[in-house]
Amino acid sequence: MSRRIAWRLFGEPSETVKIGRFRVGETLGQGGMGVVYAADDEQLDRRVALKVIRPEVVARAPGEHGRLVREARALARLSHPNVVQVFEVGEHAGVVFIVMELVPGTTMAHWLAGAPRQSEDILRRFVEAAHGLAAAHRAGIVHRDFKPANALVGEDGRVRIVDFGLARGERLADRTVTTASESEDSASSATATTGSLAGTPAYMSPEQLVGAACDARSDQFSFCVALYEALHGSRPFTVEAILACAQAGGRAPVLPHAKHMPRWLCRLLTRGLALRAEDRYPAMTRLIAEIEGALGRRRRARMFALGVPAMIAAAVAGHQLSPASAEFIGCPAPEAALVGVWDDAGRAAVATAIATTAAPFAPTVRDRVVEALDVYAGVWARARHDACQSSVTPGDQSRPRLEGGFAVSRGRATLS
Repeated sequence: MSRRIAWRLFGEPSETVKIGRFRVGETLGQGGMGVVYAADDEQLDRRVALKVIRPEVVARAPGEHGRLVREARALARLSHPNVVQVFEVGEHAGVVFIVMELVPGTTMAHWLAGAPRQSEDILRRFVEAAHGLAAAHRAGIVHRDFKPANALVGEDGRVRIVDFGLARGERLADRTVTTASESEDSASSATATTGSLAGTPAYMSPEQLVGAACDARSDQFSFCVALYEALHGSRPFTVEAILACAQAGGRAPVLPHAKHMPRWLCRLLTRGLALRAEDRYPAMTRLIAEIEGALGRRRRARMFALGVPAMIAAAVAGHQLSPASAEFIGCPAPEAALVGVWDDAGRAAVATAIATTAAPFAPTVRDRVVEALDVYAGVWARARHDACQSSVTPGDQSRPRLEGGFAVSRGRATLS
């Protein structure tokens, strides 16, 4: 940085900054844990994100260096569509750095602030984030600092979680909570710092705030705080309120807007924001199933709402195209054309003509002839109706063009 300032002020040449085999480029963002740079991997010829951990973070607690390295290596073995891929972890001049996938896009926080969002769109984005958290939990990794600024929405629309395992809970009781301002162009927003605590207290679970052990259910609490904020524009509780309830051994305060949200969502958030970890969902997968089930019900209801008018329209159209309504669109009932040609009188005439032969097989011939002529008359009537309907365009009330194309001879059937 000093070389860049000297180059801008005095024109002195700026040497390329390298960390290991990575050529460091522009700063993408910075926070309480470290600084994220865009960098070029000269060996593999690819663009990456390089996070350099601040030395004071590593030095603040015994074993912190080893923990960071172990969890970064565990993340490097984790491959999931909703988790930013960690390529490797290393050290340079006593500083720990993590090499990650560079995702073009923006943070979830900026995505939410960029335009008004439908609640269903917000829920779908958060479900993707929840899948990323669940994958990390299965690998034994707890995020400890989930918030909208630590989820990226890529240009491909996919959500990816970043900054796993970098915040570690330490006792916060009896301390003044101060929140560091977030950089507007930060790729991974600044964290809040209180004493030796690194993280964002506004999203922390009660157990993390008071320095107790954190597990996957702690991430669940942070997730529900972020989801509530995304849907309602404000967080459900203040840090002071959560600490006061936790220290008093009481229950979490009642959710604001509880009367104005769907019952399933109120139930989900109430459980996910329980003060005691054992009262929350046992795993993120259960919470995901709740949200996806509700989204599925809404989708089916929408399809039903769209399908009913379509079915009614189809039924009306079918009725309009049925033989009973044929005359309405200009097609007379085909049976009318058979009157006097093949009807009860025609059947009686055929039967009489066959009977006058006095042949022993006359009854059998009579039945077969009448049946054959009935079948032929039915086929003719259906063909006439179909041809008539195909010649009528919507709104055409005139006599069909093919009306004159079908005629029936009205001659009397005789047998020689």
